[in-house]
Amino acid sequence: MDEATDLIVVRYGAVRRLLPRPKSFKEAIQTVQEQFKCNFALLFDARLKVAGENTLTEQQPVTKTNWTAVAPQISVLLVRQAPPSEIKKEKKPDTPTQGKKAHTKTIVLSPKARVLGTKLVEPKIPVAIRLNDGRTFKKRFSVRLSKPLASIFAEFAELVGEDRKELRFHSNGQRLDDKSTLKSFNPRLGRNEEARITAAKVLCVTLRGRKTTMNFKLKSTERFRVLEESWAKALGLKVGKSSLRYKGHVLQSEDKPYHYGMDTGDVIDVVR
Repeated sequence: MDEATDLIVVRYGAVRRLLPRPKSFKEAIQTVQEQFKCNFALLFDARLKVAGENTLTEQQPVTKTNWTAVAPQISVLLVRQAPPSEIKKEKKPDTPTQGKKAHTKTIVLSPKARVLGTKLVEPKIPVAIRLNDGRTFKKRFSVRLSKPLASIFAEFAELVGEDRKELRFHSNGQRLDDKSTLKSFNPRLGRNEEARITAAKVLCVTLRGRKTTMNFKLKSTERFRVLEESWAKALGLKVGKSSLRYKGHVLQSEDKPYHYGMDTGDVIDVVR
């Protein structure tokens, strides 16, 4: 057959063109790249003309290996882009060249990405915070093991109507601050276990003696014995030589400020 009349249909997507039959697989690639402006890895399928019949076969892959055998029967050549997996296989052999080390790319995650990754695998743990100041207010939250507790402490302070700076949080005798996490003080907590935290308000009270006035900080859940010991130590006295009185009440050593509704700025008289 004359070369000028030996034409095939080349199809790329919805575009079809009648072009001369390529003589080689390499020429087929060059022709397609020129005609369709393709600058990516190519794959070919073809529909072959059945000898002695006016019909075409179902489309089948055409490669460099079988090009010589099927090229004369190609009636329609279909062009498609190689998927990423096949492109990768073509560019990077499975085994490294002898004498050269295989190149491995290390992916470095940003701090934010590491945090997000942690969130995906860590369960949320239920947290119960109790405020013992006569109201016995209790609120439940949920937080991940590695997340700082600052947000739930701030929310709790807002709920009870107290200044966050005047609240102290403890769990099993350990004081917790805004940077503390559940993992830092109880890393073995499971998804269905509840972390329990106690909150107490810090009061700044004034102890007023006959000649001396001093300010002390005291948690609303601490016993007055702590205040008596601090007063005696500051003045070099023995504990028990004086008593504390508040609004006409004699404060016992085992009593606590919240029993009397005390607040910051209150004055306690020291009587010997």
